[in-house]
Amino acid sequence: GEYAAYIRSIAEMAVPRSRVTETLSLSWDALTLTLMPSLRQTEIENDRPMVVLMKDAYHSFFFAADAEEALIDDLLSKGIGPYDLIKMPHHGRDKENLPALLEAVSPQIAVITDSDKHPADKQVLLLLEDMGIRTYQTRDGDIRVISGETGLTVHQ
Repeated sequence: GEYAAYIRSIAEMAVPRSRVTETLSLSWDALTLTLMPSLRQTEIENDRPMVVLMKDAYHSFFFAADAEEALIDDLLSKGIGPYDLIKMPHHGRDKENLPALLEAVSPQIAVITDSDKHPADKQVLLLLEDMGIRTYQTRDGDIRVISGETGLTVHQ
């Protein structure tokens, strides 16, 4: 799949790789990235998702990748949020703790990386609608988000 092609590509280009095993924060001017690795112990690299938190001078973003329920529970126990935008976990698949995650993050905008082949779960789309969260799906086209003083602008 795409992940295997990505791994082959960086190997061919001799791009150095390292594994993040504990929370790591990086900052450049007004931008801060916090990398939070999975709690899952596995040798299958794509089964170790990482949550990325991003804050700039104006807004905050929660990128959930393929965060499994254990990582979400851990984040919830630490107290997270709020964030202006969430990239939904697992391509919009339903999870038992998703309502609690959305309540904690309380985003204005949700982005779901889904496709016609792998659409988001209908229950997730209904939950987002019921919570009043503007939702964008990649199955409807590319999504570009611009953060600025006047707000978040989404182009699709």
